[in-house]
Amino acid sequence: MSSHSERRILRVLAHIHDNPGDDLSLDSLADVAAMSRFHWHRVFQAMTGETCAQAVRRLRMYRAARWLDRTDWPITRIPAKVGYANTTSFSRAFGEMVGCSPVSFRKNPVFIPKTAGKTQDVRS
Repeated sequence: MSSHSERRILRVLAHIHDNPGDDLSLDSLADVAAMSRFHWHRVFQAMTGETCAQAVRRLRMYRAARWLDRTDWPITRIPAKVGYANTTSFSRAFGEMVGCSPVSFRKNPVFIPKTAGKTQDVRS
């Protein structure tokens, strides 16, 4: 991985992590990377093995899982904080990624991403 491209990817991943509720479209992430959207998409996918959209969704769900486990915020507060317009679409996306509803996860916070096949404790 070239250090120049690696720095751009790390900058974008940090931006996604720090701003999960913001506009994280391909265009906005390409601006953070200081590249054209088409070139950025190719570089990001080639170097990470996932599309920008997949990375955004993964990081948003990870942040949501952490907040479900580590805060007493109402579950209805979390969707907007991770960029979802409503609780229904958030719950559907969370269930697809994590394997259970946000309510169930809060009761038993064990994160089993469907793509990984192994359990990750979000408290570590």
